[in-house]
Amino acid sequence: IQDPELKRQNPNYPYFPTRALLQLLALMRRTPGILPRVKANALVIEAGRDKVVAPEGVRSYHALLGSQKKDYLVFPESGHDLLLDRDREAVAQVVRDWLIANSNRLQ
Repeated sequence: IQDPELKRQNPNYPYFPTRALLQLLALMRRTPGILPRVKANALVIEAGRDKVVAPEGVRSYHALLGSQKKDYLVFPESGHDLLLDRDREAVAQVVRDWLIANSNRLQ
């Protein structure tokens, strides 16, 4: 989190979940092979100051998606905890608007 005050308030990661990390690594190995089969509309969001996930990784996952309609947005002022950082309100609004625009039930 880039904002020092928001970083102090961060409720995430009070400990390091090693079992979950192993599951995440297994998922990451399978994901590139599965993404081309995804046909649903997709919104991929990158945190511009993420020090955990490389931008190339986010872009490659976006490129691998088999979706006809896929959007890609970058929020340059936020780090890895995108929903808790400086752009959190803008991210929430964009996701809300995207969901409404891409769902017949929400229109």
